[in-house]
Amino acid sequence: MVFGRTILDVKRNDIGDKDKLGGLRVVSDIGEHDYDAVVNCLWEGRASIDAKMGLDNNASNESYRVKASIRLPNHESLAEITESVSIMNGPFGDFVRYGPDDHVYFAWHPASPKLITKDSTEILQYEQHANFDFPDGFEEQIVQSHINAFKSIFPSITNTKVFDSAIVGAGYVVANGETDIADKYSGLHERRDPPNLVADGYVSVKTQKFTNAPFNVYQLEQELFVTDLLVTDKRRE
Repeated sequence: MVFGRTILDVKRNDIGDKDKLGGLRVVSDIGEHDYDAVVNCLWEGRASIDAKMGLDNNASNESYRVKASIRLPNHESLAEITESVSIMNGPFGDFVRYGPDDHVYFAWHPASPKLITKDSTEILQYEQHANFDFPDGFEEQIVQSHINAFKSIFPSITNTKVFDSAIVGAGYVVANGETDIADKYSGLHERRDPPNLVADGYVSVKTQKFTNAPFNVYQLEQELFVTDLLVTDKRRE
């Protein structure tokens, strides 16, 4: 596994036999290395590397966006909310409880900065957000908009003093869709594409929902390690 590197290129070695060991070369910011198989798990720029390997990863529909969220102490005023909740009726949001003694994560998409772009470099204008370096008034705006959303989603809970201890965070989202999440035609929630694209030892893993992970991993194992269908059937038995 290669972490903390900038991947510049992936290409096939000119060795004639595609099944020969070391048939794939990965070029990074620290040098070049040969591998028998490569799994592309890049977050940014995944589709451009796929294109170099001749794979169409539906890149024309891929977009980048900024997502803001807050973390709250697991205060007794939230005791009536016993489960984690995902709100998917139009505007999207998550309210996730991380155990009785930990914290609560709350993200309401309409409260995020409105940036939707196909150019990954454009999100660099929000790079400081990921390092908790926010412009003046940004945190107050995010907290207040989350309070308003909270009151709408959980109207029976009126004590919102827990938001006085809110910690604001922000990150980037890579998605298949060109419009905001409230647009039902955006394609953001479609799961029709295969999770893994394969080309002779090279596999590209697409970003999908967490709940897709077990099946996607199963398929990845089949593509990398299982070549005999009879073996697959025996494993299932």
